Amino acid sequence: MNTIATTPDNSSTDGSAQLNATSAAAPSAPRAEDVFCRTCGAAIRRDAAICVHCGVVTNFNATGAVRYKGGKPGTGEGKSKTVAVVMAVVFGIFSWLYTYREDAGKFWLTAAITLVNIVLSVLTLGLWLIIAFPVGLGFLAWVIIDTATKSEAWYANY
Repeated sequence: MNTIATTPDNSSTDGSAQLNATSAAAPSAPRAEDVFCRTCGAAIRRDAAICVHCGVVTNFNATGAVRYKGGKPGTGEGKSKTVAVVMAVVFGIFSWLYTYREDAGKFWLTAAITLVNIVLSVLTLGLWLIIAFPVGLGFLAWVIIDTATKSEAWYANY
């Protein structure tokens, strides 16, 4: 069994070089080829399989993280949280089209249920509105709460 003795300065006594502990120092500022994690917003390598800061699995092929641009972390093709909340209040379920890539399932689910409610309201000469109106208010509340509770980083890194 071979053992290599080291000196206090981490050099080996057999003449081979060893890694210095300081070579694994903290990462430097984001580089132009870095991207940002869609969950925590930290700068990570483009080829990273997971974010080393929050542990979320990256999926650069399907949705990708925001490319690093302009010298400030979190900048890129982001969206505005303020715009999203105003759209939620004014347009209801159609505000999910603003963040369609992430909210497509919610949009199509609520659109289908709304369409069924409209058809049933017409067929029952308005009696179905007793059920459809509260459902519509529930959808409006869901949209507003969903858009308002997402972080600024989520929208900036969208």
